[in-house]
Amino acid sequence: NSIQTALLDMEREGHRIHILESKKTSGGYLAKINFLFTGFSVPVKIEVSQRKKHSQQYEQTLVSNDFIPAYTILHLPQQELIQEKIDCLLSRAKPRDYFDLYFILRRRLSFQEVLGRHKAIPKKIFEQLQKTKINFSAELKQFLPLHLHPLLKDFAAVLKKELKQTFPSELA
Repeated sequence: NSIQTALLDMEREGHRIHILESKKTSGGYLAKINFLFTGFSVPVKIEVSQRKKHSQQYEQTLVSNDFIPAYTILHLPQQELIQEKIDCLLSRAKPRDYFDLYFILRRRLSFQEVLGRHKAIPKKIFEQLQKTKINFSAELKQFLPLHLHPLLKDFAAVLKKELKQTFPSELA
């Protein structure tokens, strides 16, 4: 695939790269890669979804940090990304889908705009969350930084509270 070809080209240019995982998934493609720069290992995860066609409009975001030169990424508009996250939560309801929802709500992203035409969705998500038997701590702890671990102690209650604060009239 094109990602593997690009990585091989980078290795030929002298960059040290370790591919941990590279595979097709049920909905697209997943890669986990470690880039080795000046003694540091930089993990990168690439997820490509081919579940449904998008608007073909992309947003540009400049990414800058203290370690490498700034670079630009192209990505789906925020509203489309959020709609995909909602679709995943409603269809498969994995622990990471619930955490993505929490992240979206806490960052005050355009979740309410996306749901503006679907007023029943917050209630549907809330009811789904009440029925779940997921042990969020066991499922998510290994993937989250230490400062978020206390949040997982009673994650379902935390997420319910966040939903109620964001959608008070829909969940009254």
